[in-house]
Amino acid sequence: MQNQENLWARAVGGALVVTLGLWLLHSFLSPLAWAVVLAVATWQPYRWLENRLEKGAAALFTAVMAVLVLAPISYGLLLVGREAQSLSTCCWKPRPTASRRRTGCRSSP
Repeated sequence: MQNQENLWARAVGGALVVTLGLWLLHSFLSPLAWAVVLAVATWQPYRWLENRLEKGAAALFTAVMAVLVLAPISYGLLLVGREAQSLSTCCWKPRPTASRRRTGCRSSP
C-alpha cells in the first residue's frame, strides 16, 4: 500500500512539474516557432553562401538576416514617431500663459 501511494505522489509531482514547465515556456513558444521557420527557410541559401566563401559566411549571413528583420521594425517605429509628432501638433493646444492674459491676447479656440 505504501508503495502505491508513493507511486501516486511521484506521478502527481511529475505532472505538476511538467505543467509548470509548459506554463513557463508558453511565452517562448511563438518566437521559438518563428526561429525554426526562419532557420528552415534560410538553410539552403546559407549552405550556398558557405560553399562560395571559405571564411565569414556565418557573419555575413547573420548581418543580412539582422538587416532583413530590423529594417521593417525600424521603419515602423519611424512611422509611429512621425504620426505621434503630427498628432501632437494638430491636436494639442498650449494653455494661455499669464502674460497673454495681462496683455489681452486671446488663444484660438
